[in-house]
Amino acid sequence: IVRRKHNNRFAIVPNAIWDDKSVSLEAKGALCHLISRPHDWSVYLKKLAETLGIGRDRCQRIMR
Repeated sequence: IVRRKHNNRFAIVPNAIWDDKSVSLEAKGALCHLISRPHDWSVYLKKLAETLGIGRDRCQRIMR
């Protein structure tokens, strides 16, 4: 096993997220995007919808 020093340009996603059948693929993608943001980052639904290329209503449904 070769371990290298990493910078902050990656995110670790728990396998439990992928194994959970009750979470849609859309929600998993949105969650991965949110996990990859900095700790001090604020979530704004309008900006998140723009970033993900989806509409406001769809973004609200995914976040629920």
